[in-house]
Amino acid sequence: MPLACREPLEHPVLQPANAKSPAPPPAKTNSLLVRATAPPPDCRLFLKLDQNDRIRDLRASEVKLLLCNKAKVNNADFTSIFKVASGWGMVVSDKVRPALLNVTGLTIVPSTVWYTYVVPEVPNEL
Repeated sequence: MPLACREPLEHPVLQPANAKSPAPPPAKTNSLLVRATAPPPDCRLFLKLDQNDRIRDLRASEVKLLLCNKAKVNNADFTSIFKVASGWGMVVSDKVRPALLNVTGLTIVPSTVWYTYVVPEVPNEL
């Protein structure tokens, strides 16, 4: 790292006598109730398949080619495609997302947001 990029070192002896002390750390909050930042949006799509569907046996590149042909989209618009328990998951660009959601003959659904709530009156195990 070049010297120009480094922050100046602070030494307690070299600081002026009237310098303010650093602010105390923020008080801890219950992390179950307060979320500091919103999670990033989940932009995955899922191709839901039956247990004995022939598409389950295909490779990721073959599934991508099948989806490109059915939705008439470009192969480069797929960021990633991966196998999941319900079929296939994929991350695609925003411009082809509506086209994939409207493909007939296949069940393609967007991911859903799940929330976990802690309720004091409900036991952890049944």
